[in-house]
Amino acid sequence: MKKLFTILAVSLLLSVLSTSQLYSQKSDSRAYTSAIGLRLGWGFNATGKHFISNNHALEGIVSYRGRGLSGWSTTRIAASYQVHYDLDAIEELDNLRWYWGVGGLVGFDNFRNFDNIVFFGVTGVIGLDYKFDDIPLNISFDIMPTFEIGSNRAFFDTGRGLKLNLGGFAVRYTLQ
Repeated sequence: MKKLFTILAVSLLLSVLSTSQLYSQKSDSRAYTSAIGLRLGWGFNATGKHFISNNHALEGIVSYRGRGLSGWSTTRIAASYQVHYDLDAIEELDNLRWYWGVGGLVGFDNFRNFDNIVFFGVTGVIGLDYKFDDIPLNISFDIMPTFEIGSNRAFFDTGRGLKLNLGGFAVRYTLQ
């Protein structure tokens, strides 16, 4: 099972890299180089994005969600490789771009007086990204379907499998 998962992950990454080279956009259409901020969505989230080339970016997300009196909490650390494209159809919004990407995550479920569980996941992402002209602010909205793999040994069923709870709305301070 692990060997099959590794082969699929490497094949997916290679196909993304080769496809993204075929669809490269203008010479330098990005509106910012790096950005850090907060993300609204599943729990409390911190996010950072850095463009490694004109249309290719890496995004990292650290998420925390606790459930008060139950003593349950989950922390996730996710990273994704993204390919950005201009939306030329909307002339009034020059800095609006759409993107897609793939990535992975590691997570930690903690239960008071029960097992602590480590799990892993594969993510996809599709979304919109906008950089304001006059202020150093970037906003984005995306959907990140995630397939989690891990143990269900704890008292509470952690429900591994397909999840749709990692996407959200991000507000970032841009660094040039």
